Amino acid sequence: MQLRNALGVVALTTVATLAGFGAISSATFDVTLSVDGTNAIMRTGTGTVAEFLVSEGVFTDAATTVEPSPATPLSDGLRVTVSYSRASHPAKYVELKVDGATHHFSTLATDVAEVLAERGITLRETDLLNMTPNTAIVDGIRIVVQRVELRTETKTDAIAFGINRRYTSALAPGETRILTAGTPGVNTSTWQVTYVDDVETSRELLSEVMSQEPILEQLEVGVGSVGNITPNSAQDIANTLVAQQGWDNTEFQCLVLLWQRESNWRVNAENQWSGAYGIPQALPGDKMAQFGDDWRTNPETQIKWGLNYIARRYSTPCGAWEFFQNNSWY
Repeated sequence: MQLRNALGVVALTTVATLAGFGAISSATFDVTLSVDGTNAIMRTGTGTVAEFLVSEGVFTDAATTVEPSPATPLSDGLRVTVSYSRASHPAKYVELKVDGATHHFSTLATDVAEVLAERGITLRETDLLNMTPNTAIVDGIRIVVQRVELRTETKTDAIAFGINRRYTSALAPGETRILTAGTPGVNTSTWQVTYVDDVETSRELLSEVMSQEPILEQLEVGVGSVGNITPNSAQDIANTLVAQQGWDNTEFQCLVLLWQRESNWRVNAENQWSGAYGIPQALPGDKMAQFGDDWRTNPETQIKWGLNYIARRYSTPCGAWEFFQNNSWY
């Protein structure tokens, strides 16, 4: 046990000159050592007080008081008291902030490490110290220990379900009917979260997995009879279906221009010369029956057929529109 470090005693001159007092005894003794009021009981086999102090790393100078005298032989239960002169070892005023509390005290410790040891504070590998442990203690020094903790946390978030709209003339305009209710999905993410003095300072995503996939809601939307279907309502249907196809708004605008020229977005548009029918001007019109028997009146059926035709032949609506501009048909 090196009390020089534990008690914050500054080494000045050794008591090596005292080593000649007495010979090392073969006996062992339990001796109480008190250094400036800090007590410890230890077992020793040294012969005299002087030898005992040397073995324990307790150094003295001319201003140090040692009782009993250094030449005194050790005996079981002996109390050895060492008192330092405050003039030669002035105490320093310290402010220490740790574990949510601020402490003010005086100390004889020579560096920050000794202060922490003196106060029984152990630094973990992740903890932060506002100065190096070997920083010398000066009067008024402010030492701050921040406890840093890494925690693993799991978070679950709901994933909104999408809606697959099917337009039908069997329902009045604006009327809806849920065929299959949608179910939200669940996203599970694992994070490493850093806390400094129990306050979150950062987080890092470790893993993320969709633990439950969302289920699309199947919804019927009424468009009413052919007479109730306006170009704008037909374009609203097309906008939804274009997005489901994975195309952006630029593609939708190309589609608007293309079918504006073809049919003015009328469900019952029919070319009197060729017989092409509907919004996409399918030729013959009954081709659209592969998407529904209501191909004559249902804009959704017609638009689905038209988008499928465009994707197969031109890849995108803008590709079809470019072809149309050069050839006046598509």
